Amino acid sequence: MKVNYEITKEDFIRYNIHYADNSKSHKIRMNSIRIITALCFGYLFSILWIMMFYYDYYICYYSNLVGVIGGLIWIFVYPKIYQLQIKNSAKNMIKEFQGFNLSKRSITIDEENVMVESEVLTQIIKKRFIKQVKEYPDMILIYFEEMKVSFIPTRFLEGNLKECFLKELNSR
Repeated sequence: MKVNYEITKEDFIRYNIHYADNSKSHKIRMNSIRIITALCFGYLFSILWIMMFYYDYYICYYSNLVGVIGGLIWIFVYPKIYQLQIKNSAKNMIKEFQGFNLSKRSITIDEENVMVESEVLTQIIKKRFIKQVKEYPDMILIYFEEMKVSFIPTRFLEGNLKECFLKELNSR
C-alpha cells in the first residue's frame, strides 16, 4: 500500500503539539515549571507586601490571599502558554532551517517494511520496530523504536483508505 502526502507548516506545528502532549519529559517539564513558578509567585508577592506593610495584619492576610490566587491562576493558564511556546519554537525551526521537514512524501507499507520517502531522504524501517500508532482527527503518528516518529495528515487518507492504512500498520 502506498500513500502520497504533503506536510505543511500547520501540519508540522500540530505534530509538535501532539508530540509534546504525549511526551513524558515534556509533561514533567511543564508541570514542574507550572508549580514552581506558582509557588514562587505566591511567596514573593506575600513577602513584598509583608515588607511594605509590616505591622498591618489585614494587609498581610490579603497579600497572602492575592499571592495564592495569582499562583492558582498561573497553574490554570500556563498549559496554554506552553502550547504557544511550542508553536513558536516550531515556527522558528521552520524559519531557521528554511522549510525543515516540509515536502511531498510517500509512505509505502508492505509485508515486512515501512518505507518513508521524501525529496531529501528515504527511510526503510521494519514493521516489527513500530512501537505505537496513534490516531488523531488531523493526523496519524507512527512511533518507531529509537525515538523516531513519522506522521501522516489524515486529509490524504479519505474514506476507506484510512481504515486500510491503519490495518496495514497494525498487522505486525
